[in-house]
Amino acid sequence: MKDIREILTVLTSKKLKHPPSVSSTDAPYDLVYRLYKNCLDGKYQTDEDAALDLYQASPNDNRYQITKSRVKQRLMEELTQSSFNHGRELPYTPFVIESQKVLVGIKMLLSFGVKRYPIAEVKRLLAKASLHTVTEIEIECYRLLKEYYWFKGAKKEFESYAVCLRKAVQRYIDELRAEELHELLAFPFTLQKQPSEELIKTSSIYKQELDTLRKRTQTYRLQLAYFRFNILYAQINLHYLRVIHFCEAFESFLEGTVLATESQVGECALSKAEAQLFNRQYDDALASIERALSLFPPRGVNWHLAQSIHFILLMHCDRFDEAGAVLRVVVDSTFFSSATEQFKEEWLIYDAYYKYLTTESGQKTSPEFFLYKFLNEVPVFSQDKKGANISIIILQVLWLLKEQNYDKLLTIQKSIENYMTRYLRDKEYRSRSAIFLNILLVIIRNDFQISKIEKKIGSLLEQLHECSGHRGVEPLEVYPFDKLCINVLRNPSFSTKV
Repeated sequence: MKDIREILTVLTSKKLKHPPSVSSTDAPYDLVYRLYKNCLDGKYQTDEDAALDLYQASPNDNRYQITKSRVKQRLMEELTQSSFNHGRELPYTPFVIESQKVLVGIKMLLSFGVKRYPIAEVKRLLAKASLHTVTEIEIECYRLLKEYYWFKGAKKEFESYAVCLRKAVQRYIDELRAEELHELLAFPFTLQKQPSEELIKTSSIYKQELDTLRKRTQTYRLQLAYFRFNILYAQINLHYLRVIHFCEAFESFLEGTVLATESQVGECALSKAEAQLFNRQYDDALASIERALSLFPPRGVNWHLAQSIHFILLMHCDRFDEAGAVLRVVVDSTFFSSATEQFKEEWLIYDAYYKYLTTESGQKTSPEFFLYKFLNEVPVFSQDKKGANISIIILQVLWLLKEQNYDKLLTIQKSIENYMTRYLRDKEYRSRSAIFLNILLVIIRNDFQISKIEKKIGSLLEQLHECSGHRGVEPLEVYPFDKLCINVLRNPSFSTKV
């Protein structure tokens, strides 16, 4: 059932020129049509609902499985025949699909001995693929032409197309390697909120290789991989101005090709919004995130990823009501229930910060937030000791301060100090999150007396400010640590010794 609903979501999105149509001459009595129509209308939410209504049986019934398979087959046929409406030439993926369909027809004609028309069509398709540097289609065309001239006995043409084919294959290998370098770098980055030194070093090695590939090959797919890699490389090194620079260069590249998709433009706008957010260019970031959200299909994967940046941006701007609305939309969505554990934990951290900042002044706890339940719900991020786990520790201290549970804070003081010594002792790279955690430790060490605290955190606040000026805020900062520090020091109980 989930497969059918996901395909229907794509087919019924505004990106397609034509809505899906699984028609029947006797529609009300056609079980294939009924399954399709009731899934489309939302009547069937589970396989159990559908099987019971259609066959008064369980989802394992063979009749239901066959009907379900036929619906998916018809929807897939509809999907491959539907073209994406961009008001211009076909973007990359549909161009490849349409070209492959043309090649299938050409191969059928050639197999029946028809030569003149199909060869002319191959050359026409090759010219278009070469113009847009669509290497995989070039390879198919060169192969067909090479074989044709071999059968014809035209040695000169055969050798010419054989050389072209080898060059195209090399370009394709370069494209695959460029994409692989980006993917190899992206995989660990998604698991580390704070990039490790090892990842930073690895990114530099990969960058040198990619620069070599780009000097040799400058096809559409390799250019895409190049821009994506360099945006990611700048993100890993926390150089947000460089991220913005590469995003703008990426936008110019996409504007100059007919193969760009709205999803790619949205991807670029999203990376730009994130960099502007962490560089505290809030007005620009709001404009970029609105553009990204308008380009992604609503409720899709990219749309939900964009909402993460949208939420943090609204929090930084103190627009808590709007941030809360975004939070509820995401957490209550069907996508959230089936999302990765990492995605869920990320939003649990957002939720904890949101409730901490929106709990009324003087109110110690939120009736909707339970600290120890939260700490048990983030096992994946707890393993990222130099990254996401810092945010979890900070949240724990913030909530214990809000609850005025000073005995517990004194109990965990030593474990936090040991944690910082073990994982955050690198003096050359002091993150803002590590500095803020140090400020929280100063509060605990000085018995929560505001007079002592203010004297000892001055240098740490300067470090926090200097770190912000050099690299901007961090991905871990759901709310800016500078403003969070002011919020913490306003605790009314700090005026007397606990």
